[in-house]
Amino acid sequence: MLRKCGEEDRERLKEFLNEKPVYHTFLISDLDKYGFDKDFQTIYMQEEEGRCGRCIGVFLKYFYNLIVAGEDQELDHEAVSRLADDKITTIMGNAEVVQNVANRVGRRQRMTYNNLYIHEETERQEPADNKVRFADLDDVGRIYEFLMGFPEMKNLYSEKKMIENRISNMEGVHAIIEKQGRIVAHGNSAASAELTCMLGGICVGEGYRGRGYAKDIIRTLCREIHSQGKIPCMFAPENNPYTIFSELGFKIYGRWGVAQLI
Repeated sequence: MLRKCGEEDRERLKEFLNEKPVYHTFLISDLDKYGFDKDFQTIYMQEEEGRCGRCIGVFLKYFYNLIVAGEDQELDHEAVSRLADDKITTIMGNAEVVQNVANRVGRRQRMTYNNLYIHEETERQEPADNKVRFADLDDVGRIYEFLMGFPEMKNLYSEKKMIENRISNMEGVHAIIEKQGRIVAHGNSAASAELTCMLGGICVGEGYRGRGYAKDIIRTLCREIHSQGKIPCMFAPENNPYTIFSELGFKIYGRWGVAQLI
C-alpha cells in the first residue's frame, strides 16, 4: 500500500532511511529540512498490508524530482510510477529501482549511471599543497560565474541563490583555490544528514588542471565532513571507474541511477 506521509510518520521514515544512510542522504536531508508542510515537497511510504505494516519504501517528490528508496524486489513499481506525474522530469535513487520505476512511467527516458563512493577515515588526510579556503557571502557571485563556465554544472547550479543560501544558512561549505584573484578550482558539500554528507561541484579551470588542485579541494572537504562525524559521499560516472576519488581513499558503495524523463 502506498500513501502520503505526515508528521506522525517521521520516526518510522527516519528509522527506515537510516538503515542505509549513504543511499538515502538526499531523502534524510530534505525530510529534516523541509518536513511535510511545504508545497514543493511531498513524501510517500509503501508499507506492508495491515495495521502499522512494515515500511518497505519511501518516495520523495521535490519540485521536479522523484527520489526513490527501497529494496527493488519488494516495491510496487507500478504504483510508484504513478507518482511521476507530468511535472516530474527526473527520477533518481538505487539504479535498479530507478530503472524499473521509469520503465512504467510511459514516457521516453534517458538513463545515466554513477558509482556512489564513500570515504571512510582510515587515516588522516594529507595537508593541502595548495591554498584552499572556505568561501563567504562575498564570493557568491564569483563562484556562480566560475561554475557557469562548465556545461555540466549549469543545471546543478542554475541559480546564484542556491549558493548564497548554502553559505548563509550554513547548510554546507564551498571550498575554493584562487590564483591572481581568480577562482581556479572549486568544490562544495551539498546534501547533509546525521551520518553522511555529499560532495559536489568539483571542477578546475582550464589551464590549471594536472596541478593537484582537485585533490586538495576534496581533501579539504573530507577533513571538514569527518570533523562533523559524518561520512563523505560522492558520485562519479560508472564508465570511468578509475578516478582521483580512488586515489584519495574513496571506495565504491553502490550504483546510483538517474532517469531523465522526456
